[in-house]
Amino acid sequence: MNPLIIIAVLFCGLSTAPIYAAGSELKEVEQLRWVEMADPIADAKAAIERKDFALLGVRGYTWRIPGVEESKKLEYSEKYGKRLIEGTDDVVLGPEHQRLIQLATKYAEKYNRYVLSYATQR
Repeated sequence: MNPLIIIAVLFCGLSTAPIYAAGSELKEVEQLRWVEMADPIADAKAAIERKDFALLGVRGYTWRIPGVEESKKLEYSEKYGKRLIEGTDDVVLGPEHQRLIQLATKYAEKYNRYVLSYATQR
């Protein structure tokens, strides 16, 4: 194969990679923007009023439920249900995405602890 064609193909592939990553980061970041203004306790109280005890999970290498021991995540997931927060992942697409994942994890931890404090007393 002509070396110029190989170089051209490689250049085109490399030049689109950062554009794709930036687009992916934007999507993931936008999915998580809500967490900046969210109130986990108010949201947990509203969920309890609706009798919705599903716990919030975050994605990573595997999913987890912040505020819940790893050994109990399956038990609680089956008992109360779970919803994974969109935009969380083990692949961090940039510093803003990282910051929002950390906020989402803290939000989920506070939310889950409040819901569990109510649900386990029922």
